[in-house]
Amino acid sequence: MTPDEQALAKKRFFVITAIRISAAFLIAFGIIIAFGNNQWLGQGVRVPVGLGMTLIGLVDYIVIIPMLARRWRSGQDG
Repeated sequence: MTPDEQALAKKRFFVITAIRISAAFLIAFGIIIAFGNNQWLGQGVRVPVGLGMTLIGLVDYIVIIPMLARRWRSGQDG
């Protein structure tokens, strides 16, 4: 592995890890907002906002991460 390939692999690893962490936070905070006992969002707003955040986090975790890993594993640049 050349130094350029190694640097690219490190960047890709960092990107996938950052997406994993952000997706986990979106899922956790979405559930907390939707079902927690918080009063800073109105009753009619907090459930859709929380579930939306949770859904976005799940899509990131289930779709985006494997798609990037598959694309980058095959040697395609992106």
